[in-house]
Amino acid sequence: MNLQSVAENAMKGKTGAIIAIEPRTGEILSFVSLPTYDLNLFPGGIDPESWNYLNTAETKPLLNRAMRGIYPIGSTYKPFMALAGLETGAVTPDFILNDTGVFQVGNHRFRDVTGSPKGPLNLRKSIAVSSDIYYYWLSTQIGVDGIYNFMKQWKFGAKTGIDLVGEQTGILPNREWKERRIKEPWYVGDTPSLGIGQGYNAFTLLQLAHATATLANRGVIMTPHLVKSIEDPMTGEVTRVDAEPTGKIPLKPRNIDVVTAGMTDVTTSGTARGIFRDAPYSVAGKTGTAQVVSIAQDSRYDEKKLSRELHDHALFIAFAPARNPRIALAVLVENGGFGARAAAPIAREMMDYWLTGENKIVMCLITIGFITLFSAGYSFPWRIEDQIRNLIVAAGAMFATSLIPVKWIRRVALPCFAVGCLLLLATAVAGITVKGATRWLNVGIRIQPSEIMKLAVPMMLAWYYWKRSESLAWWDHVVAFGLLLIPAIFIMRQPDLGTAILVSIAGLSVIFFGIVHGIEIPQSVICIG
Repeated sequence: MNLQSVAENAMKGKTGAIIAIEPRTGEILSFVSLPTYDLNLFPGGIDPESWNYLNTAETKPLLNRAMRGIYPIGSTYKPFMALAGLETGAVTPDFILNDTGVFQVGNHRFRDVTGSPKGPLNLRKSIAVSSDIYYYWLSTQIGVDGIYNFMKQWKFGAKTGIDLVGEQTGILPNREWKERRIKEPWYVGDTPSLGIGQGYNAFTLLQLAHATATLANRGVIMTPHLVKSIEDPMTGEVTRVDAEPTGKIPLKPRNIDVVTAGMTDVTTSGTARGIFRDAPYSVAGKTGTAQVVSIAQDSRYDEKKLSRELHDHALFIAFAPARNPRIALAVLVENGGFGARAAAPIAREMMDYWLTGENKIVMCLITIGFITLFSAGYSFPWRIEDQIRNLIVAAGAMFATSLIPVKWIRRVALPCFAVGCLLLLATAVAGITVKGATRWLNVGIRIQPSEIMKLAVPMMLAWYYWKRSESLAWWDHVVAFGLLLIPAIFIMRQPDLGTAILVSIAGLSVIFFGIVHGIEIPQSVICIG
């Protein structure tokens, strides 16, 4: 099973699309458009009945919704609008706007989709609670020309350059576009809806996913691509597709940090908090609900009174881990309603798979462990019974550990490691020797400090990588290895080679995942340690 399969299964029975991208390279990790069709219909020529069905079906299975479908993207546009406001100087992070639930332009009242005021908001909170009023106001401060000039850098309304044919451009409106297309001037009342991803805005999901990946990459533009390498059929020579930046949007780091913080709040205290509660990784996300049908000024949207095809589209964008992203994605569920309800759970399922447990390396380590335990007790049935009992206890301990909030583990990691090292030092000075090994210490009761380090070492290393995640360098791995060597040397000098090996393996596992997983250490690794 791979990420593509996970995405397809999560979208089963739904109409829409998903695109996941590796931000640092632009590699497409998942590309889904549903409903689809059976490719086996085409070899040898498709029959007229099947061809007629594919072309006339209301579900449009031949439409590649991921890069040819054109949609309003709703509130998923707000993080980019927030950046536009900060970069153009139209707003500051600390500016407070009082969200009264209504924004008035002339005789027209623009309302918040929820119908209720959200009170005083700064920019960060406006993202977390998804205030429409804030972005109606902000769009008028930036202006249609300012919005257009900023957003075109992100490839909204333009082809991303993906290595597939048929990509649509969508619509990034400005004054010239409206005069050319609709034969009307741009009115003041046209601007507020742009701020919430509605109005004349119409983009592809690929553009939204690409922009999200660019934000995750802090403005560095990587062209999205599915092809990783090209093999010459005559010579067998393999040429890898270059993953070089194709541009960089000039953004102030502090502005990116503010917007990313607001998106992280979305998943911890905002509109998607229920979906990402207890996630063992940090997520910067944004829910979106895009109107399909216009609602009169004094009317309210009532899903129950509308046919299915008139329900709002549900969207969600995210990248994770928030500090050092390894995946960025955009999810669209056509007529799915609220983004947090229909689209965000799909993103959670994909991120869980990609960032945590569904991991061949972890499964391989567990399998090796089972084989080793069985081989050690094969000739002694009573040992097998002992190992089964130990496995049950260990599984219970791992499950209990997985329920502990990560923030609590972070708080105790350094104290546990420091206390463990001090106890190892005390053991070396005044320890009790049993069977040739000085590994016991009398502190009123006999304890074996080296056992503490089996947990303290992986916790400490995971904590260190987390603290260094903002400015990780190659020498951080050297420091991490040094932290591991301190207890390992103490334990080997006792001598207790077996425990030293176990502690070293636990620590090296965290260092390995710290390098491979881009800093966010899966909680399962701490448990296995």
